[in-house]
Amino acid sequence: SPWGQLAMRQGPESTAQTFKYGDVLELDHGVSTSANRIRQASTSGSTITSTAIVGVAAGPASSVVDQAVSYFEASPFNEFTARTYGGTLALVNVGLSYGLFRDSTKNVTLVDLGNTQSTSLRVIVTSLIDAVGDSGGLVTFKFGCPNGSTNTFGFALAR
Repeated sequence: SPWGQLAMRQGPESTAQTFKYGDVLELDHGVSTSANRIRQASTSGSTITSTAIVGVAAGPASSVVDQAVSYFEASPFNEFTARTYGGTLALVNVGLSYGLFRDSTKNVTLVDLGNTQSTSLRVIVTSLIDAVGDSGGLVTFKFGCPNGSTNTFGFALAR
């Protein structure tokens, strides 16, 4: 964040959650009884497909419905770090949009350099931390939608 500490928010936990610190979270919109509660972001296979991402878990789920959940907000002012998947770091990665890969065996979310399909884009790489050519290298990113389109919270990040 330009102000130092990442902006944090809280929201009510959805039903039967098991997310961990660092998991990507979304607003639950699956059924009306869970509407506007916080849950782990939805995936298709290993790709995060959520269009209602609110941020990154600041702690584990309590598994108690409506318990307050703290998360680091997915706002255009907050930058996050993650390892990459599906490619090697290159200078051209900076400023481009990518999907997010959820590795359920290692319980981590990675920026998927091999996923540039318009329907899967969830983040924009803002800088490389590790060296060009690294496989699985560390990058900084922001959540957002490419090309000026907006997510459910109405903010967009242009590339």
